[in-house]
Amino acid sequence: MEWFLKNLTKASYYIDIDPFNWRPELPLVIDIETDEKDNFVGLALCQESDHIYYYTKLIDYIKRIIPKSKLIGHNLKQDLHWLKMYGFDVSVNNLHYDTMIASYVKDYTKESHSLKNLANEYLGLSYPTYKELVGKGKNKITLDKQPLEVVANYCALDCYATLKLHEFFIKNHAPKEREVFNGLEMPLNRILYQIEDKGVKIDTNKLKEFDGKLGSELASCFRCLYDFADLKIKNILTESNKFIESYEISCLKKWGQGLDFNPSSWQQKKFLLNQMGYSVKSSDKKEIVKYQKDSEFIQKLLRYSELSKLNNAFVKPLLETKTLPYIHTTYSQIAVNNTEDSAKGIRTGRLSSSAPNLQQIPARTDLGKELREIFIPHNENQILWVFDYNQIELVLAAHFSGDKILMNAFLHGEDIHDVTAKELGVCAKSIKILMPLLFLTCSILPISPTKLWRDFLATSDGIFKVYATAKAAKAFSML
Repeated sequence: MEWFLKNLTKASYYIDIDPFNWRPELPLVIDIETDEKDNFVGLALCQESDHIYYYTKLIDYIKRIIPKSKLIGHNLKQDLHWLKMYGFDVSVNNLHYDTMIASYVKDYTKESHSLKNLANEYLGLSYPTYKELVGKGKNKITLDKQPLEVVANYCALDCYATLKLHEFFIKNHAPKEREVFNGLEMPLNRILYQIEDKGVKIDTNKLKEFDGKLGSELASCFRCLYDFADLKIKNILTESNKFIESYEISCLKKWGQGLDFNPSSWQQKKFLLNQMGYSVKSSDKKEIVKYQKDSEFIQKLLRYSELSKLNNAFVKPLLETKTLPYIHTTYSQIAVNNTEDSAKGIRTGRLSSSAPNLQQIPARTDLGKELREIFIPHNENQILWVFDYNQIELVLAAHFSGDKILMNAFLHGEDIHDVTAKELGVCAKSIKILMPLLFLTCSILPISPTKLWRDFLATSDGIFKVYATAKAAKAFSML
């Protein structure tokens, strides 16, 4: 327990003390520990750095004071969901200050906003991460099976670090950062909590029908692939003088012994495609899609991959959701993995969705469109609206800057990245990266882009020279 004593030599922590010396005029710092199934293990509370209280039971006293408090936490929105699940009468009004969001506002380019990393960087505190504490593999011991004192110390340090980070960011946020945090990020955080808490309703009958349809086509597709692979392998095995690499020999022996062909195995797919005369380095869709017109096997392979991805990524997780017909996904301003103790900034500035991921359901394929139809309003008197904010930043920039090339591209339904790539004579993939970077450069530098951008602009008389104007820069700074 050296890591605890080293960091909290002047502090005292108490286990299951009732009553906690609560001061209602002060915010309350909270940290919750769970097992990996979200079952309660313990929680720590503090309002001042030299007294930290850890509870292994959800006693009536803390159930009374927490709902009356302005809460401070690290990934506080998740803590609030847990509190509600454990029977606390909490609401969005309890979401006062999230140090993880504060860190993101301070430096959105930071690789990690995890509590341990921030505590070490800003406060000089060093103690085990969740992963280091519980271990991995056969030696993994989750928090519900750890000694009480170990978990209490760990949770107390998390609580202490959160309190100190709150003090740090209050003191060190620049006025503009404070404005963004209080006026944008925390209000958004509260809206997201309400959206998550309310949930999205789905038509369970439609979902089950879709699952049946998907399962039937998957089975049919698999049968075709298996029969083709089986026939191909038998033909290869009869050619005794044919050179086959060692891995392929192993595969052939296994298949020859009646073991199943696995359409999800990239090694097996690559082997079969090579045997069919297609020189591919992998079974990646982008590499084999160009051959689909020549081969029914490749068509079936691509179809199986599409069906399998849809089934494993969306249909199964939705069917296994315990709260049906409501789905309570998590929308994050920062990508968080609680079991890995990581919190990474989202480079695009967009929200992410997880558990389950609702953002990645395909919108353009027929199956994706059919799956999206399972989402319905909460009651018959409501209408479900769908808004697509695709390239919204560029649309706004085109409008405010008056750039003719941008505006014409959007008015005629052209892909803005393709248009820009054509203007510059580069690939569209590069433009997707360069365009927001240039906008950002122009908005930060009041006079002109850096020398790097000036050199780049000199290569073309096209669209990027327009972007570099003060007007376009000012437009982007408004977004």
